[in-house]
Amino acid sequence: MARVLHHWIPVKRIDQLAMGKAWLFQIGKRGANWGIPQAETGELGSLIAQAEAILIQASSDERSPIVTTECNRIFGALITKMQYIKERYFRSPPLTGEDYTALLLRSRTRSSVPLARPDAIPDLVVSFPGRGQLRVSNRGPLNGRSSADPSVDEKLCIAFGFIGEGNTGMFIKLSQVPINGSELPNRLITKRKHHQLDLDFCQGMQTYLSGCYMNSKNEEGPWSPLINITII
Repeated sequence: MARVLHHWIPVKRIDQLAMGKAWLFQIGKRGANWGIPQAETGELGSLIAQAEAILIQASSDERSPIVTTECNRIFGALITKMQYIKERYFRSPPLTGEDYTALLLRSRTRSSVPLARPDAIPDLVVSFPGRGQLRVSNRGPLNGRSSADPSVDEKLCIAFGFIGEGNTGMFIKLSQVPINGSELPNRLITKRKHHQLDLDFCQGMQTYLSGCYMNSKNEEGPWSPLINITII
């Protein structure tokens, strides 16, 4: 049966044992402040001693299926005990950042790094590889940004719209000439430098196209200059 671990428990046995020892040491120093009874500390210490002994056997060349089963049982009991202590005693009063570090736990207070909105502008060019086909290529940032700039490595949004008579299928037609890319109704998101659109049913229509970079929150950067073409 597969082991089910809590997200705060290390995967490796040796790391689980190290965490247990860190807990035992810190509880010995501050257990009274956390309201942890001596009986809980004693049970935790006993399980850690058993886990350390069985891990030595399980890591040796003389290990057997019986030893492996016993190792799983003891470490399962140790993790269960640690989970109980964490839920019962580490919630109130709440742990400090220093406590989390000493107990080898991940702190809940993580510094939030604001996600920058892209400020690079894609340099789009179009070509016609075949009848009714439109190929859109991104040559990189139009405003001279380095390819190592984080905003350049985000997703590219290609927006387009059509004006003219005829059926555009699943795509939405424009009611008036757009001023910038944000007014274009049809969009696709890609990380590829080249993207091909099959628009054979839009032949003869005026097509407007623009693009912008997007970050992981789908926030748009500045739009590239509008491209006005006719689908051939």
